[in-house]
Amino acid sequence: MKKKKWNRLFSVLFVMVTVISLLSGCGRKSAEKEDAETITVYLWSTNLYEKYAPYIQGQHRLAGGF
Repeated sequence: MKKKKWNRLFSVLFVMVTVISLLSGCGRKSAEKEDAETITVYLWSTNLYEKYAPYIQGQHRLAGGF
C-alpha cells in the first residue's frame, strides 16, 4: 500500500515538474528569437517602399509591435 502511494506521489511531482519546465519556455521572446524573426528588405527604388511601408507598419502594430 505504501509503495503505491509513493509511486502516485512521484508521478504527480514528475508531471508537475514537466509542465512547469515546458511552460517556462513559453513566457517571452528572447532577443535572439526576435532578431531571427526580423526581415530586412533592400529595394532598388523607393516606389515599392512608398506603396507598401504603411501597410507593413500597420500589420506590425496589429501584431503587437511598436
